[in-house]
Amino acid sequence: MILPVTQRPRARTDLLEQFVYFGEEESTELSERYFTAVDETCALLVKQPRIGGPYDSDGIDVIRVIHGARDIENLFQAEER
Repeated sequence: MILPVTQRPRARTDLLEQFVYFGEEESTELSERYFTAVDETCALLVKQPRIGGPYDSDGIDVIRVIHGARDIENLFQAEER
């Protein structure tokens, strides 16, 4: 059984913003490779869930797609305000 991957609206926005950025700043090819890499990563997490953090739900719920160098804690706190 293949578990579902759900992308919340803000995650979809993050992905689309990055897709457009890569397309404008680099190339359409890079944008497409980025989308493919995201899909492959989600598929890997579904197939091998223990490589991610442990949670009590089935499937993957993608909340945001954020570069690791960003201040993630402050980003989420700002959104809660």
